[in-house]
Amino acid sequence: MQPDTPTYPVRVRGDLDPALSRWQWIIKWILAIPHIIVLFFLYIAYFVVTVIAFFAILFTSRYPRGLFDFSVGVMRWSWRVRFYAFSPAGTDRYPPFSLRSDENYPADLEVDYPEQLHRWMVLIKWWLLALPQYLIVAAFGGGLWRWGGGGGGHRHHHGMGGEHGHWMMGMGGISLLTALVLIALIGLLFTGRYLRGLFDLVMGLNRWSIRVRAYASLMRDEYPPFRLDQGARESESAAPAE
Repeated sequence: MQPDTPTYPVRVRGDLDPALSRWQWIIKWILAIPHIIVLFFLYIAYFVVTVIAFFAILFTSRYPRGLFDFSVGVMRWSWRVRFYAFSPAGTDRYPPFSLRSDENYPADLEVDYPEQLHRWMVLIKWWLLALPQYLIVAAFGGGLWRWGGGGGGHRHHHGMGGEHGHWMMGMGGISLLTALVLIALIGLLFTGRYLRGLFDLVMGLNRWSIRVRAYASLMRDEYPPFRLDQGARESESAAPAE
């Protein structure tokens, strides 16, 4: 028996619907447009609330409870929409227009309220301390690096910067996370099954991203673990292994 893996105070749940439609994922992003519009304005408020919380923590060491609950609610709403329509697109049940927790919906999110936060850490944790986490999240959530060149790959040098058919690097393609979801959904289209291994992996990547967002949004002082907790719930990956 190995010791239990400690549970991070940001808990992300996503229960895969066993009876997913083969094709409905193709139009879910359209059905989610009303949510996207609402979330656009909610995230403006989320940003303002985070700025207010920054100064509140700096002077009082506390994140005001009402503001905290609002920010968690916005993250929860966003996660439900993502789970339904984008990544991992694991349910056909339309997400509720609500900031509140709902045990009956397949996707939910909780962040434990901190009674006290380190007032000086708030100055650096959202940019300096979180930088390694940003790089990791960008690696699986951002566009893939690709190399490109002109002239069919023939390189004729004409001095510094005068290279015909030069090579350059830029952001292109799709992210690793998006590629995994697409593979799973195409498999669903043709087989009627969402591969559980891919679902668990996508959940782990989303969970990592959400933990980093909560930390960078000043909600917790505990550093996000460098750990891929796969599965629908943390309890599955935190269970002791035999």
